[in-house]
Amino acid sequence: MSGAQAADDPLRAGSPLYGGGTIGDIIARSLARYPSRTAFIDGERQISYREVGAAISRIVQWLDAAGFKRGDTVVQLSRNRPEQWFVMAALYLCGLRSVTLHAMGSAEDHIYILNDSEAIAFLFDPSFASQVQGYQARCPGIRRWFSHGRADGFTDFWAEVSGFEPGPIACRSAAEDIIRLAYTGGTTGRPKGV
Repeated sequence: MSGAQAADDPLRAGSPLYGGGTIGDIIARSLARYPSRTAFIDGERQISYREVGAAISRIVQWLDAAGFKRGDTVVQLSRNRPEQWFVMAALYLCGLRSVTLHAMGSAEDHIYILNDSEAIAFLFDPSFASQVQGYQARCPGIRRWFSHGRADGFTDFWAEVSGFEPGPIACRSAAEDIIRLAYTGGTTGRPKGV
């Protein structure tokens, strides 16, 4: 390992990566470990750990400003995109519940999960906008509808969070928080929460 690599490794300075705690704690430590290295590659785009941390910090600040409370549920429907993980990580850090819908799931299954999970916010890929418009009347508990980018009739989530300055990442979740709800595929009936 070169001197530059050693200087870029907090573990060499005595900062443990796997020091116990929650998933949020692990995420916070991992983001700080190699800030200049590539965390995600999305086509031609490379995203560093520093950029991931900045996005997560903005999301956490927005969640606080918008009044989300520990235990609230946020559901996402998205194609494979790094931004979906950024939102999930922010939810984990705050002790909020993350649910992701299967992109190939049926509208009936999606609506069932949105209601069953007691979701209060829904964030989706713009490619699903016309499908999601049909969900709104059938999901009265969802108070906030956002898209991962521009979609007619919906708020662009990333425009909302862009007004916040990135700050330090800290985990506020506790070991007893339920931060992830997964649903089975529903092959024997309605999807079941896990």
